[in-house]
Amino acid sequence: MNRGNTVVRLHIDRLTVEGMTLADGRTIGRAIERKLAALANAAPPAAENQTIAHLDGGTLAGPATPDRVGNHVAARILGTLGGGHA
Repeated sequence: MNRGNTVVRLHIDRLTVEGMTLADGRTIGRAIERKLAALANAAPPAAENQTIAHLDGGTLAGPATPDRVGNHVAARILGTLGGGHA
Protein backbone atom coordinates (compact mmCIF):
# COMPACT_ATOMS: atom_id res chain seq x y z
CA MET A 1 0.00 0.00 0.00
CA ASN A 2 1.34 3.43 -0.79
CA ARG A 3 0.21 6.92 0.20
CA GLY A 4 2.55 9.66 -0.92
CA ASN A 5 5.90 8.83 0.66
CA THR A 6 4.39 6.32 3.08
CA VAL A 7 4.72 2.66 2.18
CA VAL A 8 2.93 0.03 4.24
CA ARG A 9 4.07 -3.57 3.93
CA LEU A 10 2.03 -6.26 5.56
CA HIS A 11 2.69 -9.99 5.72
CA ILE A 12 -0.04 -12.33 6.92
CA ASP A 13 1.54 -15.69 7.70
CA ARG A 14 -1.69 -17.57 8.27
CA LEU A 15 -5.37 -16.68 8.10
CA THR A 16 -7.84 -19.00 9.82
CA VAL A 17 -11.55 -18.47 9.27
CA GLU A 18 -13.90 -21.02 10.75
CA GLY A 19 -16.88 -22.18 8.73
CA MET A 20 -15.61 -21.05 5.31
CA THR A 21 -14.40 -23.10 2.34
CA LEU A 22 -10.92 -22.85 0.82
CA ALA A 23 -12.39 -20.85 -2.08
CA ASP A 24 -14.05 -18.52 0.44
CA GLY A 25 -10.65 -18.12 2.11
CA ARG A 26 -9.12 -16.92 -1.15
CA THR A 27 -11.97 -14.45 -1.63
CA ILE A 28 -11.51 -13.25 1.96
CA GLY A 29 -7.79 -12.74 1.33
CA ARG A 30 -8.48 -10.60 -1.75
CA ALA A 31 -11.12 -8.60 0.14
CA ILE A 32 -8.62 -7.99 2.96
CA GLU A 33 -6.03 -6.70 0.46
CA ARG A 34 -8.52 -4.34 -1.22
CA LYS A 35 -9.93 -2.99 2.04
CA LEU A 36 -6.49 -2.54 3.67
CA ALA A 37 -5.30 -0.57 0.66
CA ALA A 38 -8.37 1.68 0.76
CA LEU A 39 -8.22 2.21 4.53
CA ALA A 40 -4.46 2.79 4.61
CA ASN A 41 -4.74 5.37 1.85
CA ALA A 42 -7.45 7.19 3.79
CA ALA A 43 -5.63 7.05 7.16
CA PRO A 44 -2.20 5.40 7.23
CA PRO A 45 -1.32 3.44 10.36
CA ALA A 46 0.60 5.36 13.01
CA ALA A 47 2.74 2.37 14.01
CA GLU A 48 6.08 1.62 12.39
CA ASN A 49 7.88 -1.73 12.33
CA GLN A 50 5.17 -3.40 14.37
CA THR A 51 4.61 -7.13 14.77
CA ILE A 52 1.26 -8.59 15.73
CA ALA A 53 1.66 -12.22 16.78
CA HIS A 54 -2.09 -12.91 16.87
CA LEU A 55 -5.16 -10.89 16.00
CA ASP A 56 -8.69 -12.00 16.85
CA GLY A 57 -10.86 -10.84 13.99
CA GLY A 58 -13.95 -10.82 16.20
CA THR A 59 -17.42 -11.84 15.09
CA LEU A 60 -19.89 -10.48 12.56
CA ALA A 61 -23.58 -9.94 13.12
CA GLY A 62 -25.65 -11.14 10.21
CA PRO A 63 -24.50 -13.13 7.19
CA ALA A 64 -20.76 -13.71 7.06
CA THR A 65 -20.03 -13.50 3.35
CA PRO A 66 -16.38 -13.69 2.25
CA ASP A 67 -16.36 -9.98 1.30
CA ARG A 68 -17.87 -8.91 4.64
CA VAL A 69 -15.39 -11.06 6.56
CA GLY A 70 -12.48 -9.64 4.55
CA ASN A 71 -13.57 -6.05 5.08
CA HIS A 72 -14.10 -6.66 8.80
CA VAL A 73 -10.70 -8.31 9.29
CA ALA A 74 -8.94 -5.56 7.31
CA ALA A 75 -10.48 -2.89 9.54
CA ARG A 76 -9.38 -4.83 12.65
CA ILE A 77 -5.83 -5.16 11.33
CA LEU A 78 -5.47 -1.48 10.50
CA GLY A 79 -7.12 -0.46 13.78
CA THR A 80 -4.60 -2.59 15.66
CA LEU A 81 -1.76 -0.90 13.76
CA GLY A 82 -3.05 2.51 14.81
CA GLY A 83 -5.05 3.51 11.75
CA GLY A 84 -8.20 4.05 13.79
CA HIS A 85 -10.52 1.71 11.88
CA ALA A 86 -11.13 -1.04 14.46
